[in-house]
Amino acid sequence: RIKRGQEHSLKLGNIDIKRDWGWAPEYVEAMWLMLQQENAEDYIVASGKTYSLEEFVKTAFAILDMDWKEYVEIDSIFMRPTDISSTFANPDKAEKQLHWKAKYSMPDVVKLMIEKEMNEGTETPS
Repeated sequence: RIKRGQEHSLKLGNIDIKRDWGWAPEYVEAMWLMLQQENAEDYIVASGKTYSLEEFVKTAFAILDMDWKEYVEIDSIFMRPTDISSTFANPDKAEKQLHWKAKYSMPDVVKLMIEKEMNEGTETPS
């Protein structure tokens, strides 16, 4: 919306939080593989790579050839006092037992999301 001129800023809370940002279609594939197992087990479905929200935002704006600092505002109203500062996921069991491993990490996910969003509404019906 900012790139299109529909918004002027993005208000965020704590951009220091760290998360494992993954691609949902890959995670659905992992869930399907879990359902194919003879015995039910717990698995961690993740990319295994942790990035901060700031890195996510920087990546998104860089893909759009924009300086994130010109548009992002930190607003205390979006701060979560009980928010977990950092998460790390180890998907080794899923890789070993399901032969599943995430192909996409945060930079890929951001790029795919932006490509989808920028092409939304521009496709011609067939």
